[in-house]
Amino acid sequence: MLIQIISAQEAPQRTYLEVNCIKAKNDKVEEVAKKILKPYYETRIKDGNIASWDFYKVRFPNGKDCNCDFYSVKLIDKFENLNYTSEQRMAYFATAFEGKDLESLIQEARAALEIVETNIYENLDAAIKPGSVKPADYGFVNYFEIEAQHENDFREMMSKYGKPFFKGGIEAGNMEGWFFFRRWLPKGTDFGPNYVTVDAWGSFNNIDEFRNNEYELIKKVHPEVDLQAVGNQFDQIAKMTRRELIELVEWVR
Repeated sequence: MLIQIISAQEAPQRTYLEVNCIKAKNDKVEEVAKKILKPYYETRIKDGNIASWDFYKVRFPNGKDCNCDFYSVKLIDKFENLNYTSEQRMAYFATAFEGKDLESLIQEARAALEIVETNIYENLDAAIKPGSVKPADYGFVNYFEIEAQHENDFREMMSKYGKPFFKGGIEAGNMEGWFFFRRWLPKGTDFGPNYVTVDAWGSFNNIDEFRNNEYELIKKVHPEVDLQAVGNQFDQIAKMTRRELIELVEWVR
């Protein structure tokens, strides 16, 4: 979903992700992303309306029963730009495709894909490989349901234990980044997972290397920590509901 944040600053300050969950209606989605969506979002970026855009394919799970086939992810660094009207959308579209048959392009996009859900996430924290510009090619997206009385403890655990661990993975050369988000809208646990982390990778080999050396890395980063006690505490306050593997398709900065 969310590796587009690879270009965000560590410990991002009040930036948001607008994430569109997309279901494919035919096999032209990636073609439409390149031909129609990318030029459209390039126009919005040039105007300062959004900071960046990424488009991801959900590799696992897949099939008709998966939640989303693709994600369209926009990084928004100005609060007022969350208020975005249909008139603005059409104005940017007309600018991006000046002289083109706009209705034909719109119909082509609608025939290929459907946005079935939109969520707004607030960036809470991040650890990023120095010098990163291009988003990572792969990411594990981890979804958590956290009850209100446990939110502060969950965020503290992510800061105290999670971030240093994944920074260690970046320093070891396996990872591209780690990102931590809170769902900002819609609000509450009635809407499903309310926290998300993303583990960003450059290749499948990087994932394999990390997994093979995970225990050694934990002991190196947290040598004095009672890992069993931390794990038990985490299980009491956090419910991980889903993990997805996503792959980068298109991106604009």
